[in-house]
Amino acid sequence: MTSSSTDALALLKLQYDAPRGLRDTWLLWGLPRDVRRHLLAVFFVWIAATCVPVLPVYTEQTCVGRCCENSETAWRADFPPERGSVAYDFGLYCGKHSATAVGAFRSSYFGGCLLGAVLGGVLADRYGRRSVVYVASVLLTVATASSTIAPGPRVYAMVRFIAGGTQTALCLAAYVLGLEALQDSWQAPIGAGLFMSTFSVGQVVLNASARLITSWRYLSLFVAVQIIITTLVGSSYIKESPRWVTATANASITEPHADAGSQPRWGTLAPMMLVWLSISSTFYGLTLSTGSMVGNLYWVAFGSAAVELPAALLAGSLRFRKDGDAGGKLKLATCISIICGGITCGISHIAPESAQTHTATIAKFFFALSFNFVYPFTMHIFANPSTRTRVMGLCLSSSRFGAMISPILIARVGLKDAYAVFGYTAFVASVLAYFLV
Repeated sequence: MTSSSTDALALLKLQYDAPRGLRDTWLLWGLPRDVRRHLLAVFFVWIAATCVPVLPVYTEQTCVGRCCENSETAWRADFPPERGSVAYDFGLYCGKHSATAVGAFRSSYFGGCLLGAVLGGVLADRYGRRSVVYVASVLLTVATASSTIAPGPRVYAMVRFIAGGTQTALCLAAYVLGLEALQDSWQAPIGAGLFMSTFSVGQVVLNASARLITSWRYLSLFVAVQIIITTLVGSSYIKESPRWVTATANASITEPHADAGSQPRWGTLAPMMLVWLSISSTFYGLTLSTGSMVGNLYWVAFGSAAVELPAALLAGSLRFRKDGDAGGKLKLATCISIICGGITCGISHIAPESAQTHTATIAKFFFALSFNFVYPFTMHIFANPSTRTRVMGLCLSSSRFGAMISPILIARVGLKDAYAVFGYTAFVASVLAYFLV
């Protein structure tokens, strides 16, 4: 057995009490030092990587509305001259198909995510979660940095495709790597609360960086650099998953103390993937459309990101009386949050334009909440460590497919009508989650 495997197994042998409140789950108060360091290192890598899918909000703005009346002069009046845009540099503005072309950039990214979710899950189950985190972070850094020197839209779309695949593989492996170092009683509150709050933190960091770094190329380069730096700094503290090490040593082993209800239930995989698709299509549709909403770009984007923090706080406050109670609570919480988000999307469809930004932000809160619940809910259902990452990868691939079609939907039917579609799909997802999962 290698030294890295020995270090990983040492994490699982540590004895500590179950979390007693928000102080434990948000400050990691009751965790041993090695486990806390491992989690924090994974958190910082996750924060850096979550900036990549939201980067187009600041780098791929297209010219719409009154800025098309006087072409370049009006464009420069609407957006800071120093920042520019991918769309502006490639001449994709004020044309008949400009919005569709920019939407294709985002769909290309999420198409890569779809592939990366499947391959990342397979590779993480075969070669280990930590290995995938390291390799994916290097490739993601190269792809994000390469987008700044892309000579044309085709090359840019290609490197964004690669960035999408590596970012999803990285985040998938990092999420499982972080939680599998914890005892069962810590996984749900950390996975639903503190872990998912890092996505919001990443967006807030990107928003602040965009205010200071006024070139979209330098902003993309900054995101690439912070990914590799957080990975290098955290490499001393990130351990391999002890559950994966144990499972690969004995293929027949299942999770310690796993109850019968937590064994893999493969018949629930298809409806679970549809639930992920619905949540993701709406979540990323609302996130990436912030640039098209009424109001200042930076404040609208900040509000869209900041609203995820109370969602994470609420999700992390969910209490479990016993391990067997976790699945039922997570299932009910997922369904309720999806329904509330769907209702709010329906309100956004009929609300006046001046109020749509506020109602869409509220809808983003509920779908962020449902994302916070569906991650640990899926891990609870598919608890076998030898196949868990592969299953999570399939669910993420479905999620990224929803995110891939969302920009195309918005470009085709408009943001207002897209709200109605999001509301309908949310209702279907809540029915699937409650009756078939």
